[in-house]
Amino acid sequence: MPDQIIRIIPECYADTTLAQFFIKDPNPVDHEQGIHNVARAMKEAGEFDAIVVGIIDNDKTNTPTYFDSFETIDDTQYLTLKKHSTATQFIIVIKPKAVEQFFLDNAAEVSIRVEDYGFPGDVRKLRKLTKKESIKSNPDFQRLLSDLHTRQAPGFLTLERILNDLITT
Repeated sequence: MPDQIIRIIPECYADTTLAQFFIKDPNPVDHEQGIHNVARAMKEAGEFDAIVVGIIDNDKTNTPTYFDSFETIDDTQYLTLKKHSTATQFIIVIKPKAVEQFFLDNAAEVSIRVEDYGFPGDVRKLRKLTKKESIKSNPDFQRLLSDLHTRQAPGFLTLERILNDLITT
């Protein structure tokens, strides 16, 4: 890990659990509830000697104006990486729309049925489960994340690469 402090700010419990899956030290992961709270926390962090990474859903209708100062530096099927114009701040935007669809699409890519893990295959029903804090300690969800990673789901590989690049830079 670099000398710089890194702070990861996900917007929901599923994003938080996903970030903690890849970053074994939970200390830099600072959950904020909702995209506007992520923006507020990032804005408050300012340009301190830290790398700040927000993880948000692709919410085109509700994007805080603070994120207007971020430019796209990497864009893939499942994730967009944006960098702030002056601060050492980044946003990882989960696509196509929300983290639940990200899970379902990545599971389909590697022939995993989320139903085999006790989760509904419908994005709205899945969202009801992933919005609860209990998802962080759900062993079936942890197993799903592990299997998606083991089977090299493309969005998982991309997220892991981006986080590793930001942490080791």
